[in-house]
Amino acid sequence: HSPQFYWKVMTHADLGLADAYINGDFSFVDKDSGLLNLIMILIANRDGSSKSNHAKKRGWWTPMFLTAGLASAKYFLKHVSRQNTLTQARRNISRHYDLSNELFGFFLDDTMTYSAAVFKSEDEDLKTAQMRKIYLLIDKARIERNHEVLEIGCG
Repeated sequence: HSPQFYWKVMTHADLGLADAYINGDFSFVDKDSGLLNLIMILIANRDGSSKSNHAKKRGWWTPMFLTAGLASAKYFLKHVSRQNTLTQARRNISRHYDLSNELFGFFLDDTMTYSAAVFKSEDEDLKTAQMRKIYLLIDKARIERNHEVLEIGCG
């Protein structure tokens, strides 16, 4: 097991635990139900900790409070240290919006509609469901053949 496990859990709490598991920083002897057992233990401790005398003696401080506080402080300092200058703003916008259609083609249909579809059945394909949604929107907006529609995007 990797020492990164402890650092990830300490600085990122539950997300650190998930990240450590995904990256193989720890594993379970029981491959079938080890993860489920861990989750059940965490839930039992969460639900039962407020009723125990030990938790009452500890007061406001708990290990989860510490890890959540460390993670929050880390992200707060990271945020404060970033200056959103005009150059940085342009860079942020570019990273967010200047993605290729090839990328979106991996998970969108031919309409390249980047929003939820309306499915009638589980085995229906995405394009059919997207077209159904588009026709429903046209119907709800009472758009007729002689109307012109300007699509400005919503992203």
